[in-house]
Amino acid sequence: LHLAVGRQHLQIVTLLCSKDANVNLVDKDGDTCLHEALRHHTLSQLKQLQDVGDSGRLMNIFTNSNGYEKRPSVAIACTLVMHGADLSARNKKNQKPFDLCPDPHLCRMLTQKYIEYNREHNNDQQLSQNSSLTECLVCSDNERDTLFQPCSHVVTCHLCASRVKKCLLCKENIQTRIQIEQCKICSQRRASVMYKPCGHLIACEECAGLMEKCFVCRVAIDSIVSFNELCCRNNDNLSIKSETLTPPIPTSSNDVSDAVALARLQQQLQEIREQVHCPICMDRLKNMVFLCGHGVCQSCGDRVQECPICRKPIEKSIILYT
Repeated sequence: LHLAVGRQHLQIVTLLCSKDANVNLVDKDGDTCLHEALRHHTLSQLKQLQDVGDSGRLMNIFTNSNGYEKRPSVAIACTLVMHGADLSARNKKNQKPFDLCPDPHLCRMLTQKYIEYNREHNNDQQLSQNSSLTECLVCSDNERDTLFQPCSHVVTCHLCASRVKKCLLCKENIQTRIQIEQCKICSQRRASVMYKPCGHLIACEECAGLMEKCFVCRVAIDSIVSFNELCCRNNDNLSIKSETLTPPIPTSSNDVSDAVALARLQQQLQEIREQVHCPICMDRLKNMVFLCGHGVCQSCGDRVQECPICRKPIEKSIILYT
């Protein structure tokens, strides 16, 4: 590859790169192929400047971009970058590739192609990781769609879940199997985010941030856990322990009466809040009403297609002004 770059053989460079040749190998001077390519580009520009006689043609070299990308030195540099050439590699003189290239137009072009390469490479990596994470560990045919409790792992599809007695990741006995359903807010995507500490998995990533309290149990949300984390082995801290949600039982009669009164007041307060607060975010007051009679706040109402209470399609919404 170094030899092909040095002799400016574009077709050979393209062929070697397509065969996954290492574009970041260095020579005895510590130069990568990109160092060599940009050095050749600079030398070709200097030679072109020496051949120019008048200032008008001199300016035309820098302003005329026709056929710029077809120049061998430019095409070779672009090919190397699009196949993973490192822009930050330094040779034994502590020079980066761009230190050998005074052409700002080419530097901008290579930087843009480097960004595009990294974006595509990261997307491909993420796609392959996500596909392996969502594959059922038993049949490998269907996607994982069943949540095991109390360990909170997602490892199988609903067809294979009944055949598994212990979680395949943590080996803990399975007490409950919950099939993951559609997001209860938008009803368009599958639920993929778990709320802590309650452990309910009812919202997709796009809708999860809308809620301050769990839509099912009304418990305040401390944090959220992504679907990928639920599919991994190292999520021992996600286990839902029932004792953490159960208040201590009072012993004396006075404590019992006080606890009952407090519980009654808390229940009344909760009912009042549910009447005036948005049932989605449980944070803002209701100021939008649908034709079905149910209401939400405007911020949440603008993002949903169905009523979160009765699941009827939203045909019209009315803003309430106070």
